[in-house]
Amino acid sequence: MSFDFEPIDHKNTTFLNQSLNEAREDIKSGDRQKEITAVLTLSNQTEYLVKDLIRNLRRMIKGATYQNFNGVIFWPSHDEESDLGKTTLGQLVRKLEEFNFPDKESLVKYLSSFNENRIKLIHKLLDEAPSKELINAIADDFENIFTRYKTIQKELVQKWPHKKG
Repeated sequence: MSFDFEPIDHKNTTFLNQSLNEAREDIKSGDRQKEITAVLTLSNQTEYLVKDLIRNLRRMIKGATYQNFNGVIFWPSHDEESDLGKTTLGQLVRKLEEFNFPDKESLVKYLSSFNENRIKLIHKLLDEAPSKELINAIADDFENIFTRYKTIQKELVQKWPHKKG
């Protein structure tokens, strides 16, 4: 089973896939600097996945609202992108919890675990080298997050086909 980004609405899918594959290799390298760099890459990828899922859930709600209320959209007038821009992963997870979607509880559980382990790792960097177990836990959480993201996205696309343009 491939876990590559599919070019649905993602830009630079080649770069996303390449950086993800490099991070997966670096986690296994045994080189502490590469492992920590990989964790940072996985952190960026995780934030990207959560933001993408929130954007798609919002699009789905807007589309359904538009169809169900004869072309009237009931949606906040503020800039939606600005509330995703400078947020922490914990804040993004709380935003994601506002929605109902398949496998939500499991995804939120792994996101929370990933975030907690990532924070532990960053704090340990100040005092000592983080353990290989902590790095592996972060990598395992990411793989679980990515698998669930792909499954959720597939289900959402089936229920709400994406139209380019």
